[in-house]
Amino acid sequence: MNVGRCRCAFTGETAMSTTGQYGFLDNKNLIGIWDQMYEPALNGVWATGISTPVNSSMETESYGWLGAAPSMEPMNGDDSNEEQLGKYAYFLRNIEYAKTLKIAEKDLRRDKLGQIEMRIGEMAEKAAEHWNLLVSKAISANGNGYDGAAFFSTAHPESGSNQSNALDSGQIAALDVVTPTAPTPLEAAQALNSVIGAFYTLVDDKGDPINGQAKKFKVMVGTTSLYSPFAQATSLLTFAQGAQNPVLGLKENNGVEISVELNPRLSAITNKFFVFRTDGRVRSFILQNEVDVTPAVSDRQNDEFIKFRRFLFSIYASRAVGYLRWQSAMQATLS
Repeated sequence: MNVGRCRCAFTGETAMSTTGQYGFLDNKNLIGIWDQMYEPALNGVWATGISTPVNSSMETESYGWLGAAPSMEPMNGDDSNEEQLGKYAYFLRNIEYAKTLKIAEKDLRRDKLGQIEMRIGEMAEKAAEHWNLLVSKAISANGNGYDGAAFFSTAHPESGSNQSNALDSGQIAALDVVTPTAPTPLEAAQALNSVIGAFYTLVDDKGDPINGQAKKFKVMVGTTSLYSPFAQATSLLTFAQGAQNPVLGLKENNGVEISVELNPRLSAITNKFFVFRTDGRVRSFILQNEVDVTPAVSDRQNDEFIKFRRFLFSIYASRAVGYLRWQSAMQATLS
């Protein structure tokens, strides 16, 4: 599934005529302008890297396949050790989203600097960012995942004993820093090194290591005071007084790749950083898509034009973001 590609279909209204007295509409076409600006904006969407896209065909989808795939076991005669999936159930309901821009006929006549085109471009950029917005809200809300625990929790019970992906200095000593809201690059590197190491200790509901093949991670922070030290932690060879960067061992010896994302939607979270695995087949969140972002434009036969002499440019989508594999995500609290 392409979670963001515009279908460029008209929903409920007639497409605008390609002939007439308004050159802006005739020659450029608002749908075409939207397409040209929306598609490139999708390239900057980080949500797709930490989420699994799923097509949807109904109001509420049921995810009964959650949990782990079985491992091989010795055969006992003709017994092939059959096992069914579906230990857990998780339900996710689609939500409809829409926005409409009213464009007065007189503004079209008088538009000399492409201001309407810029507004359409702004809408396209924000629509492309919509998945980022929804995933950011899910991170902040920390709702319950498929196992009944909060997504970031110290008590994920599915393996038979509690596991944690909500780490603090009681579990990871390197999270104890001098200034939790502004660690030094060395402190950030030591903390990040330990947190990534914690990924490899997690097991699935069968007791098998679930991140043994993990090589790519995204670090996410909400403030510039956190972004700078973590960006340096993933790039510098040495720190002050010649201290070696412990993250280099992960990158050079184990082939680990780490990127750092500043997400201002998380700016209220000043002493935590998040790490997401980005190379797993099943990732941290679900991007459930029933209807892609779809633009539509009214014409002169529409009541809006007849009554108010204005056109409507609208976008619509039906989608949802949910929690998927908690073992692909870590929340780390500095203290």
